[in-house]
Amino acid sequence: MKKLLSIILVAGMLMSALCISASAEELTPVQISEQKLRRADIDGDGSFDLDDAKQLLRVAAGIDADNTEKYDVDSDGYTSVQDAVLVLRQAAGTGAVLTDAEALELFNAKLNGVKTDKIAFHGTSTVQCNSVKITQKVEASNALVGMLISSMNYTDLEYDKYVQNMVSSMESSSNLTEKDKQEMEALKESAETYKEPVVAETTVESDSPYGHLLYFPRERKYTSSELTTKDIKSISYTMAQGVITFTVLMNNVSYTTSTYPTDLYSSTYGKAFNLADLDPGEESTLSKGEYKNGKIVVKLDSSYAIKSADYSYDYYSEIKAPEQSTTDSSLGTITINLTTKTNASVRESFTF
Repeated sequence: MKKLLSIILVAGMLMSALCISASAEELTPVQISEQKLRRADIDGDGSFDLDDAKQLLRVAAGIDADNTEKYDVDSDGYTSVQDAVLVLRQAAGTGAVLTDAEALELFNAKLNGVKTDKIAFHGTSTVQCNSVKITQKVEASNALVGMLISSMNYTDLEYDKYVQNMVSSMESSSNLTEKDKQEMEALKESAETYKEPVVAETTVESDSPYGHLLYFPRERKYTSSELTTKDIKSISYTMAQGVITFTVLMNNVSYTTSTYPTDLYSSTYGKAFNLADLDPGEESTLSKGEYKNGKIVVKLDSSYAIKSADYSYDYYSEIKAPEQSTTDSSLGTITINLTTKTNASVRESFTF
C-alpha cells in the first residue's frame, strides 16, 4: 500500500499539467459534502476502494475523461491526482474525503432533517441501571448507643443488599405500624426491579403535529443536533454496500455541584442526546455527576436519506441526601448521612 501511494504521489507531480477543469456549482455546504462522497465512489459500487482511486488516476492522466465534472472529488474545480489520493486514503482508513467539520455538518443536517422534514420513525428507548451503591454513616452522641447501631454503617453496599439489611432491621421490631409494613413491601419491590431495564417504544408518523418535536432527540427542541467539532472526541464514516455510516464518539464530561449545567440542552451531551437529569433537586445534593461513553451512529442509504440513528451513553451520579437527625433524652442525638452512587446506561434506537 505504501509503495502504491508513493507511485501515486510521484505520478501527481509528473501529471500536474494534466489537471482537468470542472465547472462550479452553486451548492450548499451540505450538498457539496454529499457530492464529494458520491464522486469518491467513482464506479458506483457503494464502497470506497482501490478501484475508485485507479479510475481517478486514469482521468487525471487524460484517459476516460468523457464527463470530467463528476470526478472532482475535493471540489476544487479540477480533477487531479489529489482526488485519487483522497479516495485512496479513505479506502485505506488513513484519511478521509471530508474534513471533520464537513462530516459533522452533514451528520447534523441529516439528524435535524428528521424534525424539519417530519420523517416517520419508530424509536426504542432503554434505560439500564447497572449499579446502585449506598454509603450510610450513622453517628450517635452517646458512645454506647453508637456501638449498638454501628452495624447500620455501610460503604458502597449494593442497593439490594442494603434493602435486605433494612428490611431485616424493620422485621425485628415488635411495634411495626401499618405504614412501616407498607414501606417494607415497597423496599422489597424496589430491590427486585431496580436492575431491570426500563423500555419504551414510540412510533411517529410523518403527519404527526408534535411527535418529531417531542420524541426524537433532542426532545422538545426544534433541532436534533447542535454538535461542533469542539464537542466531540471524533467523527468517522464508512461506505459499504451502498450504506454510509457516520460514527460520532463523545468525550467524557464530569460535573460537581457547582458546575452542573442549569440548561442541559446547552451542555456538551445535551446538544445531541436526550439526557437523564442528574440533579436531584429538592434538598438532596449532586456531589458528582458524569456523562460518559457517548456514541451516535447514523446510517444513510445510497440516496443519502437517513435509515437509522442509534444513541448510547452511560451516566454516573453521586447524590447526598439531607442529613437526618433526632434527639432523645436517654439516647442522645443520632444523625444519619446517606449517599447514593448510581451507574446507568441509556440506549435509544430509531429506524426510518
